[in-house]
Amino acid sequence: MITSSTDTVTEQSGGKITLDLIFTHPMERGPTMQMERPVRFGVKEGGKVVDLEPQLQPVTVDGKQAWQAAYEIKAPGDYVFFVEPKPYWEPSEEKMIVHYAKVVVDAFGSGEGWDAMIGLPVEIRPLARPYGLWTGNVFRGIVEKNGKPAPSRFGAGACPRPADRTSRTFCSLDRRRRPTPVMISARW
Repeated sequence: MITSSTDTVTEQSGGKITLDLIFTHPMERGPTMQMERPVRFGVKEGGKVVDLEPQLQPVTVDGKQAWQAAYEIKAPGDYVFFVEPKPYWEPSEEKMIVHYAKVVVDAFGSGEGWDAMIGLPVEIRPLARPYGLWTGNVFRGIVEKNGKPAPSRFGAGACPRPADRTSRTFCSLDRRRRPTPVMISARW
């Protein structure tokens, strides 16, 4: 996952932010796992992608390796930071997995570009402005695979049930009966 030290940059706060890249299951609040140096890390700003991988510094979180980068935002706009971690073997599913992640930071009240897509093989197209959510609000998005809405692995018009009652993520059907992820959180 990627977290930013702030969701919005203002003249008062200044444009310096810190980005943390941590391998964990945020909806379950852990555990933190070892994260190898990412394959790709960058930001989409003003329609172009900037490589930030050289700026990554190793850090330790809960005794496990994670990554951190500093970035200075200088102009208004929405900045979409993303990471492509190295694939890892998941024994319970008997396959290699990659957890692509992104986070949006608004700069100086622009409000433009929060829905920009990076072009990752699997990506969530936000239907709501991610940094405009309050505690208790719901984030909605469409999961896309190779730029097209991903078919549900649960069958047309079906959604999985949360693993347990403490889960902060679940699935909802959009008006075309496509499964869409719904996440409830104080901030993303």
